Amino acid sequence: MTEFCIVDKSNHIMTVRLNRPDRLNALHPPANAELGEVFDDFAADSDMWVAIITGEGRGFSAGNDLRYQAEGGERVPMPRGFGGLTSRFDLSKPVIAAVNGVAMGGGFEIALACDLIIASDKARFALPEPKVGLAALAGGLNRLPRQIGPKRALGMILTGRHVAAEEGEKLGFVNEVVPHDELMSAALRWANMITECAPLSIRASKDVVYRSLDNPSLEASMKAKYDSVQSMVTSEDFIEGPKAFAEKRINHQCLSGNNGIGDYGNRETDIVERFRFAALGHFSHNFGLRNGHVQQVTHKDLIAAALAEVDTLDIDDAVALLDQEDIVFVDIRDPRELEREGKVPGAVHAPRGMLEFWVDPTSPYYKEVFGSDAKFVFYCQSGWRSALATKAVQDMGLENVTHIGEGFRGWKDAGAPTEDVTPRG
Repeated sequence: MTEFCIVDKSNHIMTVRLNRPDRLNALHPPANAELGEVFDDFAADSDMWVAIITGEGRGFSAGNDLRYQAEGGERVPMPRGFGGLTSRFDLSKPVIAAVNGVAMGGGFEIALACDLIIASDKARFALPEPKVGLAALAGGLNRLPRQIGPKRALGMILTGRHVAAEEGEKLGFVNEVVPHDELMSAALRWANMITECAPLSIRASKDVVYRSLDNPSLEASMKAKYDSVQSMVTSEDFIEGPKAFAEKRINHQCLSGNNGIGDYGNRETDIVERFRFAALGHFSHNFGLRNGHVQQVTHKDLIAAALAEVDTLDIDDAVALLDQEDIVFVDIRDPRELEREGKVPGAVHAPRGMLEFWVDPTSPYYKEVFGSDAKFVFYCQSGWRSALATKAVQDMGLENVTHIGEGFRGWKDAGAPTEDVTPRG
């Protein structure tokens, strides 16, 4: 339980609210240490992809709590810096600052340590430390000139002047200014756009951008080897994304966030599908119609067609097959879903994005399990993805294949046995 901030986790987004409104969210060492632990947890949580930090009450953060310091308050170690962010240089996940009011001194330095700044029209920014005989040594003197150039930065640093949100956008350190009442919805809109992309691609992109800034040579920065890029190019997403693009397998309703089967709003769609949709980008809505020769269909059309052609098991019939030797249960969910909720005992894990490769004997990724005479029972979380997967492998010639209509959710709700999955290292 946190004392100085409010933390909410939902739909792969962690929201942190600085909670010292009586002091305009000025932070003392215990609060900074606590925020360091909060963002340590964010970095380690595989289900959290983006963070938003904002403030309770009228301010984002008035900076260092000088009153606490003057009163001789306890100083505790805060190795991750101000707000748990200013001395954090290894966070590969994006952080958005939703600045709802004053961001002064250390408060502005927290925002500068974030990757995006979305500002209320009531936001004000400053590095006023020189006015009280101090300096912005928690990154303000270093980050601001890198983000907007030395002349513009020194115009703020040497005067300590207050800058309104609109000017901050013109200077280049604010991404968007919105009416005050729309701030959090705007920040969530940006966060949701990020979560529609493949996490490994986002993390590699952030890593390369920041590390390139440390290299004065453009050529050297482009030739450098990045572990984050290596992780991305060896992932299943990297294989499946271009393949899905070429085959025009895209679901525009999922991409736009409308409610319905496979909707991103309920996060049922697996990460490979998320990458597949994001690969075309928001600009390509109605892609099929603009190209003139591709007929656009909805995800509901595809699922309805699949359900009409594949064999569907209810939970009781599926459970009855569990101990039979010639039955292979195939889990097509994302690995994070398995780690979080477990799986059907003995099930083979075949990520949806690689399934066609694993089933095709001519593919270099072919898995021999799919060459057996067994009966295959596919399942996902709710039955939608498994219907499409069953139809796909059936069309490829795989026989004796069915799926669980109510998915793993129905399996667990029925009290059927499950098996824990060890998290990946």
